[in-house]
Amino acid sequence: MLDAGRLLVIEYKGAHLFDSEEAKRQIGDAWADASGGQCLFCIQSDRGFDFIDRTIG
Repeated sequence: MLDAGRLLVIEYKGAHLFDSEEAKRQIGDAWADASGGQCLFCIQSDRGFDFIDRTIG
């Protein structure tokens, strides 16, 4: 739960699995879109935390 009351879900994948997770990205994006801006989703790999900052921002 973020300070503003939104929910952030992060799925971490190792680099060897990251490229094969397109279906999960689509499901997560659809879930976030359906929430009306209350939910955020990202799949992360290799400790690239800048992507999380961009998702929240």
